[in-house]
Amino acid sequence: MPLSIFLVEDDPVLRDSLVALLDSSGVAKVIDTAASEHETLAWLGSGARTWDLMVLDLALAGGTGFGVLRKMEALDRERVIVLTNSATDENRAHCRASGASAVFDKTTELAEFLDHCAARRQARRSPAVHAQP
Repeated sequence: MPLSIFLVEDDPVLRDSLVALLDSSGVAKVIDTAASEHETLAWLGSGARTWDLMVLDLALAGGTGFGVLRKMEALDRERVIVLTNSATDENRAHCRASGASAVFDKTTELAEFLDHCAARRQARRSPAVHAQP
C-alpha cells in the first residue's frame, strides 16, 4: 500500500508535477495539498485524514516551512520530509534541529527523495525484528 502524502508546496505548477511524480511512483499517493503555513496548520488541526508523510517546502505563500515545523507536535515532525530549492547546509541543519526527518533539494535530489519514500514505505511494511534472549 502506498504512503499517504500531505504535500505542502506553494507553486501550483511544481505542486502538480510533484503530485504526478509521487502518484506514478507506486510508492506514495498524495491525499491532499496546501500552499501556505496557515492552510497547513488548519489541515493538521482538523484531523480530517491520517497521513504517513508530509512533504514540506520551506518557502510558502504566507509563512514558511520553518513556521510549520515550529508549531507542529513533536511526534508529527518525525514524519516530515523537507523538499526545497533552499537546501543549503544551514537550512538542512535547521530543519533537522526542528525535527524534520530528512531534507532534499528539489532540483538535484529527486531520485534520493523517492528512494527515501520507498525506504519509509518498506519500513512500514516490514515487521519489527526483536532480538531473542
